[in-house]
Amino acid sequence: MMRIIIQEVNDSSQVLEFDWLPSEIKVSGGDIMFSTYTMLDRGEIARTNGNEVEKIAWESMFPGEQRADSSVLSGEWVEPSEYDNLIKRWRKKKRLLKLTIEDTNISNYKCYVESYESSYSGGFGDLHYRLSLVQYRSISIGAVKKQAPTKKNPKRPVVSKSTYVVVKGDMLSTIAAKKLGSAKRWKEIYNLNKGAIEKAAIKNGKRSSGNGHWIYPGTKLRLPIGKSVKSLTNPTKIQK
Repeated sequence: MMRIIIQEVNDSSQVLEFDWLPSEIKVSGGDIMFSTYTMLDRGEIARTNGNEVEKIAWESMFPGEQRADSSVLSGEWVEPSEYDNLIKRWRKKKRLLKLTIEDTNISNYKCYVESYESSYSGGFGDLHYRLSLVQYRSISIGAVKKQAPTKKNPKRPVVSKSTYVVVKGDMLSTIAAKKLGSAKRWKEIYNLNKGAIEKAAIKNGKRSSGNGHWIYPGTKLRLPIGKSVKSLTNPTKIQK
């Protein structure tokens, strides 16, 4: 005889074997393709094969004590309240379950109790119930590491440790042509040595160097390297 068994996933001792089989098991969800199974003379089980979440539901009863010797029972009789309390606890605690319906491909079908209703009726102490199970699906969420934006640093001339001492007759443009390969790079020399050039000009009685126009022998200059910077003014002259 076919058996319907539900077992708690994390506690194998909590198991329920339905001793009174339902006449029909309904399955909803998935696409329009169904698998069907005949349950002896009690109808068919229909199970979808789609990708949507499935729900399996049926109505039946837990037989009262007066039916304990009934040949319809699929197993030993159990007090209905035990089944009733177990299903209610599964629903309240949201326990993950495994459903198996023998002679079908429904085996270790992971699910939760979605809804459960029960009431006593009749003169045999039967507990009638409605049970709906909803399919369990694991969800895998991967953390995507956000890549930090690349900082774009502006290109700047790299200052070398090379130095040059001004001699009589020098101009910044001639120093740039001789040491840097281009007279147009005189402005780089001025910008790199502005403090020293202006200090020498004031020391020699000038209010300023005139943007590097006046340079004086003995002034120690640092020489830049790297990309050439376009000259902004005319080449400078040395104070004689």
